Amino acid sequence: MSWFPTGIDSGGQASLGIGDNGIQNSQLWDILLVDDIIPGSSPSYQACKTIYAYHPLGRKMVELPLEKAFSQERQISFNDPSIPIVDELVSRFRREWRKIGGIGGNTIIYRIGVLSRIYGVGSLLCGTVGQDPGEPLDWSTIHKQQLYFSMLDPLNTAGSLVLQQDPTAPDFLKPVAITAAGKNLDPSRTAVLIHEQPIWIEWTDSAFGFIGRSVFQRSLFPLKSYILSLIADNEIQRKLMLLIAKMKSPGSVADGRALNFFGLRRTKLKDSATGNVLSIGIEEDVEAIDLKNVDTAGTYARNNIIRNIAAASGMPAMLLLDERIADGFGEGSEDAKEISIYIDSIRQELSGIFGFMDKIVMRRAWNPDWYKHSIQSRYSEYAGIDYETAFYMWQDAFEASWPALYQPPESEQMEAEEKKVMVTMRVYETLAKDMDPANKTSLMEWVQDQLHNTRFFSKTDMAFDPETFEAYVQEQMQLMQQMQNAELQAVEQPDDDQPASHNPRDKGGKEGPKKTKGPAKGIDTHMIGSKEGLPEMSNLMRFN
Repeated sequence: MSWFPTGIDSGGQASLGIGDNGIQNSQLWDILLVDDIIPGSSPSYQACKTIYAYHPLGRKMVELPLEKAFSQERQISFNDPSIPIVDELVSRFRREWRKIGGIGGNTIIYRIGVLSRIYGVGSLLCGTVGQDPGEPLDWSTIHKQQLYFSMLDPLNTAGSLVLQQDPTAPDFLKPVAITAAGKNLDPSRTAVLIHEQPIWIEWTDSAFGFIGRSVFQRSLFPLKSYILSLIADNEIQRKLMLLIAKMKSPGSVADGRALNFFGLRRTKLKDSATGNVLSIGIEEDVEAIDLKNVDTAGTYARNNIIRNIAAASGMPAMLLLDERIADGFGEGSEDAKEISIYIDSIRQELSGIFGFMDKIVMRRAWNPDWYKHSIQSRYSEYAGIDYETAFYMWQDAFEASWPALYQPPESEQMEAEEKKVMVTMRVYETLAKDMDPANKTSLMEWVQDQLHNTRFFSKTDMAFDPETFEAYVQEQMQLMQQMQNAELQAVEQPDDDQPASHNPRDKGGKEGPKKTKGPAKGIDTHMIGSKEGLPEMSNLMRFN
């Protein structure tokens, strides 16, 4: 078997490259594919920006957890049942939340979360058009102000978020004041989101301070390895259609004419396609290069690199691997639970920024003008309550919670509901037999509430009247007492047909069968209920 040149210089040392297409001059290439990056290397501000902007996994590591965290809407509620306008308060809050800053509260917080995960810290400025950002917010007129929101990265706030390193100081490792573009920003207008907790005297290059860390902080080296896997993929792709032609050598000496002949045959082989006929010698062979062993090694290495990146950034590997969760979020797989716990931690990390935005949105949505002309004129409860008192009452009762990302499968939910109903019925049957009518009525009301909280009966109207039930229980207890008295009298009084002696053997007679007395006349045994003397549940409720 002989090898022949095909127009490519075959001299010198063999090497693999990615072509002369300018990739070597890209920012990502210059930052990652250098020998200086070793395990434990810390990324700079520029390195974090470049990885996020150009690395295939950069955006995914930063934004995918946030996308899942924001995939559901927060549930707004009030823990004070005396507030009569809950629906109106929630509606106005949501309407203002969607339009605040022209892009909505979710988008504002999402962008701050992106900066925090890229560099380790992100800051939010709430500015007012025509006012100095160094002045405090005027909460009394904030609903009339034209607000804007600026998302500041560490370079914008460089020098102001170094954080206090004195352990005895009140602001130890806490952000207090922010400076941007040489201006001091009032704390009432700013909020800071830190990714991971600051460590004492641990400088973060990407954040320019002793503050949080980038999501790329521990994964810089495997991110470099991932780029090398892309280069390997590129080389494999280039070799997929490489044909190996095994041709008989023309001899020990090959002149120019013989070389041209074999070059022509290779050209014909290259140009051949489906439907063509190509003839070769009996001892010659043409086959594609064998890359069957590359798949296993390449896939194994790639998956391990991605798992290393996920482990270094604290993410579940399933998010980066793009593998389908076997049973999904509705079927209770362990992978789904792990992702759900991780997303809950992201939501908890964002709670401070949400609280900052909630206060601004409340003031704009529930403003004094709306309160005076809409609430006080329609609700007599608020006629004598001033705006500030009403607002703080609403603010204190305000609650915002996230729905569970992980939902148990339908089968598990139904099984849990069935157990809840069975436990409720057993509690009633155990306690009711020793209770007086008043307490038994209270117990029955508790049973009704428990059943209403289940999926089986949540939409069922139970026509239960406590007074009628209590009267019914008293009546049944009286009938039960009458029946017991009648049975007792039947035992104590002998039958007229019996001899004077209670022992028939005294007169040589035989003991006859005992005569069992039935219930006293006028007692409805069906209404008495079970053998324990309890009224049956089917006789107590009517389901519509």
